[in-house]
Amino acid sequence: MQTPYDNTTIGLDLAKNVFYLSEMNRNMRLQGQRKLKRNQVLRYFSGLDASKVRCVAMAACGGAHYWGRKFEELGLPVRLLPPRWVKTYVQNNKTDANDSVAIAEASLRPRLHAVALKSVSQQGLSMLHSLRQQALKQQTQGYNAIRAHLSERGLVARRSKGAVDQLIKQVLSDDPAAQRGLDVSQVSFEFRVTLVSNG
Repeated sequence: MQTPYDNTTIGLDLAKNVFYLSEMNRNMRLQGQRKLKRNQVLRYFSGLDASKVRCVAMAACGGAHYWGRKFEELGLPVRLLPPRWVKTYVQNNKTDANDSVAIAEASLRPRLHAVALKSVSQQGLSMLHSLRQQALKQQTQGYNAIRAHLSERGLVARRSKGAVDQLIKQVLSDDPAAQRGLDVSQVSFEFRVTLVSNG
């Protein structure tokens, strides 16, 4: 015989130190809420009867894939939801407790598609792609800054890495025309080495 706690959906609001969870039954009735410190989370979830838990739902934000893998190891079904969809179900003021209720409610909606749980290797590859994009963005910002500074001295380069590299090499050479109005002696040794090695 089923009890009101069978098929419980747990909405978990993730945080760095203090987590909030809400338990909701199949009729979308709130059964209880709880506040857990980080070191209490796994202890609490390991004590649950996995056969009575419909799913542990979380917004797919920082740490969600890590916790999702931990819960799956405990035999608990996991559902990650896009944060923008969860936001729709937040009622009253936005608090961690209200967020956990919204996560539980959103996970019970049949038309909301969950985010696939990533493995450790998938997360690692995603991190590398993200770091590469960030490095390329910073490199572009650096080249644009160099172009802007050199244009203040009347030295103009096209908008490309090769053109900027060529202008830098020209400035660092003994070409008087390129050095007109630019005190190359003030450029630090480390900066020169960096520019030349990047070229």
